[in-house]
Amino acid sequence: MTDKRNSVWNFFSVLILAVAVGAVVLGLVERAPGAGAGANLKKISVLVITGGHGYDKKTFPKTFAGQSDIDFKIADGGKPFEDISKWDYDVMVLYNFKQKISETSKANFLKLLARGVGLVCMHHAVAAYPDWIEYEKIIGATYSLKKGLVRNGMKYMRPVWKHGVDFNVRIEDKSHPITKGMSGFKIHDESYRGWVHHPGSHVLLTTDQKLNNHRLAWTRFYKKARVFFIQLGHGSHAFASKDYQQLMARGIRWAAGRLPAGAGADSRKVVFLWSKGHHPNAESSKLFARCLKTAVNAPDIKTEVHENWPADESTLNDASAVVIYSEGADKNGKPHPVLTPERMKILAGLKSKGLGVVLVHFSLYGSRKIEAPKMLDWVGAYYDFEGYGSVHKVSRKPLDCSPVSPDHPISRGWKKFTLKENEMYHNLKFAEGASVVPILTAPLMPQGKAGANVIAWALAPKSGGRGFAFGAGHFVSVWKNEDCRRMMLNGILWAAKIQVPFDGIQTSVSGAFKR
Repeated sequence: MTDKRNSVWNFFSVLILAVAVGAVVLGLVERAPGAGAGANLKKISVLVITGGHGYDKKTFPKTFAGQSDIDFKIADGGKPFEDISKWDYDVMVLYNFKQKISETSKANFLKLLARGVGLVCMHHAVAAYPDWIEYEKIIGATYSLKKGLVRNGMKYMRPVWKHGVDFNVRIEDKSHPITKGMSGFKIHDESYRGWVHHPGSHVLLTTDQKLNNHRLAWTRFYKKARVFFIQLGHGSHAFASKDYQQLMARGIRWAAGRLPAGAGADSRKVVFLWSKGHHPNAESSKLFARCLKTAVNAPDIKTEVHENWPADESTLNDASAVVIYSEGADKNGKPHPVLTPERMKILAGLKSKGLGVVLVHFSLYGSRKIEAPKMLDWVGAYYDFEGYGSVHKVSRKPLDCSPVSPDHPISRGWKKFTLKENEMYHNLKFAEGASVVPILTAPLMPQGKAGANVIAWALAPKSGGRGFAFGAGHFVSVWKNEDCRRMMLNGILWAAKIQVPFDGIQTSVSGAFKR
């Protein structure tokens, strides 16, 4: 009888274990982040900073309690950033309303972000430190209680608020790690209307409540830090909401780096393909890869650099974008070294699933029958050497290059610049009816066709991956120009559906140039 019982018990033990493992594999159980990579990850240490505004101290801790992987401490008042010599927190949560901050605290606050300490900003913390403009850039919003505030010629209205408002909350990005698997929900909270949102945020939540701004929550990057902002969180109704608690827990995990970066794309990998020739294809590709990997305000980007084509082409399957900096086809019948018919078929399939494509300089040369149809579809234009009138001109005279779409994400953080030497492509053949957005122009073709002076542009089709192209890049020296380099790297981020930072990507090329 005992042996029989043991056999039955062993059978059910194995069955239970199998079900449990299956549930984890299938995602039916929400595991503590990192458990799959090793269950020995230390708990996320969180400092919750309050002060300067009343709140329900009895129910507020419910927002953070009950998470086995999160330890939190509430610091009510004080000056938490005056001395950070013993700082040991992974994430700081701001729920304060302090109006003043010392220069020492500002500097230390920025040092923490530069270290990669995550930041979560809740509710009325949007109105903290009103005289510190950099804080507004960090969190992505301006909420000023000053009447008649004017900055850079822009007049800011004084926001209004109302207690006890019912919200319908909409999930804008259902694939982001913070909101994945969540559905829209209702919540009773305080409304804010009339405050200003800065560009560069990846919006997660919105509302149709007329007493409130449309946006409710978003993510950003600043230096090496991840930033999660959520407007909701005035009182006990929000603190007790399971949806709100889940958002806060995931927001903390995301800010701590325990969840994928997200920002609209599960993958943050960029693959560079270059070919041998008389252009700086390899040198420039490696420079771009280095810049993306070391960028201070766009973390977690993986890069690969391959000559012509990766030996294991399956590496393209999880890429966000492919950047082709190569020689091109020519009028003498020379084929494109990277874009062979077989490879274009593979890229076309991946692009239909969201892969971004970037073409630089000579890689834009295509024959009408072979490469041109795909180039028109992928980036919206190509260099036509078969009678259309596309031209190239090598110039060692200074040439002014001007941004023409200042509101486009690619245009963030750079201004009009002058290139001392380069070869520009003009009078390119653009696809008819395509949603091409000109990014940069250079005045070399006063009598050319429409768009003749456009030398960089973006394409956002209704479906599939994005496209970006730049017709310059003959000399590696052009990338020494910070504005030109930032435009190019912003374009790669945008094509990869990676959030372009508010001030554009910040990189260093110290020691990168041999000549």
